[in-house]
Amino acid sequence: MTEALGEARARGDRSVLLEVFKRNTPAVRLYQKLGFRAQRRLIGYRREPGKLSPGKTGTLTEADPLGVARIVAREGERDLPWMLAAETISAITSPARAYHLDHRAYAVIENPETGPLVLATLIVRQAERRKGWGSRLLHALEAEFPDRPFFVPAIVPEGPVGTFLVELGWEPEPLSQSEMVLKLPQAA
Repeated sequence: MTEALGEARARGDRSVLLEVFKRNTPAVRLYQKLGFRAQRRLIGYRREPGKLSPGKTGTLTEADPLGVARIVAREGERDLPWMLAAETISAITSPARAYHLDHRAYAVIENPETGPLVLATLIVRQAERRKGWGSRLLHALEAEFPDRPFFVPAIVPEGPVGTFLVELGWEPEPLSQSEMVLKLPQAA
């Protein structure tokens, strides 16, 4: 780790960011000793089949995952964790599938064939936020995959998005991550 930090300094990097499972106490202590500080908590969520309350939906239309990544780049929140950033979403490939509702709300689903569906991203266009489009999209996804559990890994920053998911019947996962950052001194 010391060697990697030295290389980052030599490149002129301004900071180093990492994620560590909060339960991994030895790793957390190591990173703290090296000067890393916890920046935010990242939480995962799960929704079992049939647990999402009935609500307004809409007709899902398949979309291009790369197109969704472009929308995330233009209209997504700044300072997203790397797993939710547009660059990461743009690298998602088949068999992942993307959907939209009336070009207002978008989602990318990984693992569409078997097992839990991984919700890789969900975004509502800025002009359409707080109008129920995110809820409608999740309801429509449940209708599309009624017998499949949904899962979001521990990549969601603690806050409004988690509150939104919990209000719709999603449950927080017990395993969370700490996003840690080390600011690197700049050479004069």
